[in-house]
Amino acid sequence: MTGKFIIAGVFTYVLLLAVQIGTPVWVTHVFGLGQVDGLNRLTQVGSAQSLNFYLGRMEELVWGPAVAVLSGILLVLIALGPLKNISGLRYCGVIFLFLVATKWNVLLFPPYGDSVGGPFAEGWWLARHGFDYIGLLNQPGYAQGGPKAYMTSAFPTYLAVMYTLFSSVKLFLVVNHLVFFAMAAGVAAFVRSIARRIFCIETASLLAALILSWPVFQSQLEALNMELPSLFFAVACAWALARGRIHWAGAAALVSLFFKGSGIFACAGFFCFGLLEWRGEKDPLRRTAWLFWGLGLTGAAVLVVALKFLMGDQHASAGMISPLVGWASLRQFPITYFYIANIALFTVWVLVKHSKKSGPANASDPECCG
Repeated sequence: MTGKFIIAGVFTYVLLLAVQIGTPVWVTHVFGLGQVDGLNRLTQVGSAQSLNFYLGRMEELVWGPAVAVLSGILLVLIALGPLKNISGLRYCGVIFLFLVATKWNVLLFPPYGDSVGGPFAEGWWLARHGFDYIGLLNQPGYAQGGPKAYMTSAFPTYLAVMYTLFSSVKLFLVVNHLVFFAMAAGVAAFVRSIARRIFCIETASLLAALILSWPVFQSQLEALNMELPSLFFAVACAWALARGRIHWAGAAALVSLFFKGSGIFACAGFFCFGLLEWRGEKDPLRRTAWLFWGLGLTGAAVLVVALKFLMGDQHASAGMISPLVGWASLRQFPITYFYIANIALFTVWVLVKHSKKSGPANASDPECCG
């Protein structure tokens, strides 16, 4: 059985590489020959377009979804194959190697969109001005072309440190992408460990794979922005709470908050969970710890929100969004419907696998990072 999984994994990965490398080469070759009629039919346009258009559109419609499907198959093989019982730390390492192997082509991707004029511009300014935060506070905001964007976030400081350490642009990009791969692998390992308290190891690993293959998660994994660091520490908070590690959980929630304001949900989760634990806790030291962190995180969340307004953070008024506002964009992509189908299949798996079971197959729940 192990041999079959290995053969299936190697075959799937070779096919994935063929699609990743071969399809752009084929599109470029066909375009160079002037045979755009077939490309027009494949990309659903009526007139000749530029090469970059065909490459981008084919990635959206053809090889992007194909790579996603093949990557998903590899994750299923990891979840159900001979690696399914490895420890949390080894699982984290396997997922990191999986991301490097399947996303090698993004290691030199530069930041794009609002992150360029936001945290990257802010980090660059800090690196060039000796981490002068007072000076940055007096700079124009990003809407006026200035560097000030996320004064309450630790992410620009992280970028400034990376700018200082790595003068080569290519090395800077590669190292940052690898750091993000490591955080994504950590999120998967934390989710798997938490899920093992409820499900068997196969279901827990499939749930981690489902999170990894979420298109929004995939986009943030490649985008080099604040969302993934904030998520990593928020999930680390949940993992620590599940293990009763109060101080680790509180510290993780605080770091999540100071990477991005959405970390307020980690603080709120800690407060609600901690309130329930505090009411039933008998140990006076632990009761004090729950109270300290619960009130401290609430105060920190209020402080961060207040500072956004006091410092003139333009996101406090201009950055709000509405629920489901992004659906108009998501519904254009085939990968969205593939992911919805994955959720349905996972739901069926859980119902069938656990219909006659209660609790995890292995209640010991080994350490996520041990």
